Amino acid sequence: MENVIISAHAMERFKERYDKRNLGKNPLKTFKRLLSLAKEIKYTSFHNVVRLLNHGCTETKYFYHSGLIFVYVPEGNTIVTVEHQLHKQRGKHFVFVED
Repeated sequence: MENVIISAHAMERFKERYDKRNLGKNPLKTFKRLLSLAKEIKYTSFHNVVRLLNHGCTETKYFYHSGLIFVYVPEGNTIVTVEHQLHKQRGKHFVFVED
């Protein structure tokens, strides 16, 4: 994701959901660092349908790192929100996309 746009909403959610002790003095820099380490995931079939409906049937990609899920919309090259992993389990709710 080259020159990705980070929406104001995504930055707000990041600040809410990421550990304040590790946020640092420059939250944007921390956001970009974590995003650069994130690996693409795909939701399992049922959860994928729910995700599509939640995001208005727009093509959406998801990237995971440190308990955070970065929601990326390729059309617009934008991170639109940041979700917390919460109850979502690797293997049950999502899998990593192979390189």
